Amino acid sequence: MHLKKSRVILIILVLLVAAGAGYYFKTHKKAAAVTYKTGQVTKGTLVSTVSGSGNITVSSSANVSPSITGTVANLKVSVGGEVKKGQRLFSITNADLDVTVSKAYTTLLQAKQKLAQAKTDLSTAQQDYNKVKQSAVTQAQLAYDQAQQSSAQAKYQLEQDQNTLVKYQSDNSATAGTHSVSEINVLEQKITVDQTTITSKEYDVTTTKSDLAKAKAGTIASIISAKAKVDSAVISVQVTANDVKSAELDYQNQKDTAAERTVTAPISGTISAINVANGDELGSTGSSSVSSSATSSSAKIVIQALTSLKAVVSINEVDIASVKVGQKANMTFDAVNNLTLAGKVEEVDTVGTSTQGVVSYSATIGFDSLDSKVKPEMSVNATITTDVKQNVLIAPASAVKTSGDTYYVQILQNGSPVQKTVAIGVSNDTQTEITSGLSEGDSVITQTLTAGSNSSNTNSSTSNNRSNGFGGGLGGPGGLF
Repeated sequence: MHLKKSRVILIILVLLVAAGAGYYFKTHKKAAAVTYKTGQVTKGTLVSTVSGSGNITVSSSANVSPSITGTVANLKVSVGGEVKKGQRLFSITNADLDVTVSKAYTTLLQAKQKLAQAKTDLSTAQQDYNKVKQSAVTQAQLAYDQAQQSSAQAKYQLEQDQNTLVKYQSDNSATAGTHSVSEINVLEQKITVDQTTITSKEYDVTTTKSDLAKAKAGTIASIISAKAKVDSAVISVQVTANDVKSAELDYQNQKDTAAERTVTAPISGTISAINVANGDELGSTGSSSVSSSATSSSAKIVIQALTSLKAVVSINEVDIASVKVGQKANMTFDAVNNLTLAGKVEEVDTVGTSTQGVVSYSATIGFDSLDSKVKPEMSVNATITTDVKQNVLIAPASAVKTSGDTYYVQILQNGSPVQKTVAIGVSNDTQTEITSGLSEGDSVITQTLTAGSNSSNTNSSTSNNRSNGFGGGLGGPGGLF
């Protein structure tokens, strides 16, 4: 009974001690002091940057993939070797290509022979046409001249006969019976015949004149026939000339194809992959392949111009608007320690890529100078300088907060934080430009600390503190509790 009562008393004492301890710590915790870290507003140079990561790419490369069939021979290059443009990589054995070239050349010679004959035929047809036309014009001119002469003679004869009739009539008037009636009648009949002859001769003049005009115009049957032969010969020349061009093109193509048996480097660079071996049959499914670099290209040989290395990095959609061609950049590499290379932005994509709801844009950066340790496909981290402002007021970025659309900082007055509205310019991860609201040398709160706590409150331009007004969220006194 006494033992049971002792245990009850002990439990009551333990509870009283625990309650007292809890009260003690609670009252002392509330009284714990709040302190603030501050930073100075200074004047200096503020550099704004944008970061991105990506890989090293080769902007100039070539895949060597011969289109002809044959057996690979004289392959002497190796992965990692340097080659010059035009240097022989390997050869392809295929004697059938020589036969094809020979046939194409024979066809070309035959086409040229037909063209020469067609040109000869055209020349002959042209000569015949000229002769026929000249002869027709000459004959028509002669006929026209003769018709004019005959017409003139007929007119002269009519004039003579008419004059004789007048004389007979005059003689009879002077001396009756000088010329008989019969003689006068014969003369009158002759005049009538003369007039009929003149009409016929005038018709001949008109007809021969028309024939002469047709001969000169080339519209008579003999000339038209000769001209048709010339036109046919012209078409024949055109057709055979086209045949020659086709044969020349085929012959050149066959020669070019045969020349592909000597496979050369299309660019200068480093061989990064070889997928062919001596003795392989190109164009067959049973060809073997030699080990290559990391590339899985199906090309027989891959050449990369390592002097054309570029960094292609992904930039967040929030930052891409500030990235411009020509901006300077510094690049580091996960695979190469303590190496930083400088460069400039050469291209910025205008179309973004969405990955799991996150949109990013690619920027291509060229190197000012290369290092042999940098290889294609290496991971690269780039810091692009988007803006540099000199002689501006700079505050620690952790001091700047927002409330709606308003930016503000907190300064200490009599040991307590007081909100002060500011206007800002550019910023980076650690600094923010102050365009109004502060002066050089001002102190601003950058961090709130509570005594006895290992945690601290840091106010930054990107934290949620900016949406909570004075002392926003974790930024005010006792903000950790």
